[in-house]
Amino acid sequence: MEEPGNPIRFDQTPYTNFYMCRSCTNHVLSSENILFENRCKQIIICQNPVNVGEEVVESGRLLIIRRPMVNVSCNDCRKLVSSDGVVQEGRFIFYLSRLLNWNGMQLVYADIKQQVEHNLLRQNSSQNRT
Repeated sequence: MEEPGNPIRFDQTPYTNFYMCRSCTNHVLSSENILFENRCKQIIICQNPVNVGEEVVESGRLLIIRRPMVNVSCNDCRKLVSSDGVVQEGRFIFYLSRLLNWNGMQLVYADIKQQVEHNLLRQNSSQNRT
């Protein structure tokens, strides 16, 4: 996972597909790192996210696989993109409701696949700079 201050940015071209934090549009995951997507449960199981930090949740453990649960948050705005979600070492559960998706043509809400309004993007960007 990347350190704050050195954010990784994906090219926003017709040939790329990636996910961003819904709160601040920080780039967090390339679609190449998605291992599984469950549209019914609105989750992505992924590996190698970028521009995020993880925090082990001491109070809980996944009883079936005996792994610590972690919260994964955006390095820019500190909002959670995943909570209590580790599948196995290095693999995480991200919630589509907390992400935006650049699908190669337009920016959409990852969970409902509707286009993001441009004024919303400007508002989020200006809030994060102050």
